[in-house]
Amino acid sequence: MRQIIILFLFFHSILNAQYLLPQPQEYNLLQGKFKITEEIKVRIPNSSEDLYQYTSRFIERMQYKSGIIFKTHEPQDTSTSKEIVIITNKFSENLDLETNESYSINISSSIIKITSENNVGAYRAMETLLQLINTDKGEAFFINCNIIDKPRFKWRGLLVDVCRHWIPLDIIKRNIDAMASVKMNVLHLHLTDDQGFRIESKKFPKLHEMGSDGKYYTQNEIKDIIKYANERGVRVVPEFDIPGHISSWLVGYPKLASIDQNYELPKGYGVFKATLNPSQDFTYRFLDTLLTEMCLLFPDKYFHIGGDEILVN
Repeated sequence: MRQIIILFLFFHSILNAQYLLPQPQEYNLLQGKFKITEEIKVRIPNSSEDLYQYTSRFIERMQYKSGIIFKTHEPQDTSTSKEIVIITNKFSENLDLETNESYSINISSSIIKITSENNVGAYRAMETLLQLINTDKGEAFFINCNIIDKPRFKWRGLLVDVCRHWIPLDIIKRNIDAMASVKMNVLHLHLTDDQGFRIESKKFPKLHEMGSDGKYYTQNEIKDIIKYANERGVRVVPEFDIPGHISSWLVGYPKLASIDQNYELPKGYGVFKATLNPSQDFTYRFLDTLLTEMCLLFPDKYFHIGGDEILVN
């Protein structure tokens, strides 16, 4: 009989772990459950503004998923009998490849304890906790368990091509929310291609004025995207595709081209003749000014310059 119970708990543990995306490094199922009631409070003994705001959003989402409205809607700093407590050692304002995203979750019948090295690890733990919410016969609860987790890969990115398919700002933010929910941490924004130059340049305004059909992000909108992503533990890495795939550049600045002709924004897809001229100083001065402007806008250590195929003939 004892062997049957152990076997049941083993398979039940595997089944519960399969609900999590991505699956944690360690998941140990325990007996009992933590019931979600309106009395629950979320406590942060040591907080920052970003962690406080993330936790506030977590509380709102937890109420939505469980169907239970809490009496206290904001994070607290005093202990209670039924609580979720978030303990973190330090706060990372600047995300990079070495940011520690590890965390642990300990769920017992009276307390849920999240422990992380920094606020980003706490973000990841809250997303795991949201996935662990169970509902049955009008009751919402967490099954007691211990979780220890850290990323298998440091770079977990999503490439979004806004050149061939324009994506408004609010949809970009929804994508960032979705990325955070499954612990992805790099938004790779493909901002320039033959079909569009999708970012404002104050140094060379013809790039976005003539190369975007009016669909581009202002520099203030880019700053908003970066801030929104950073608050959710997501870095933003821009891509400016050179030396090919630059039809949108050449509409306003044809002097950059290897072939002297008039250029238009392509309506179709493929590999086009538009290529930067590598044999003139003007090209390098232009790139130096433009990329300096854009590097000052994007704080990440990484900056993608494309390198896609060109027509070598």
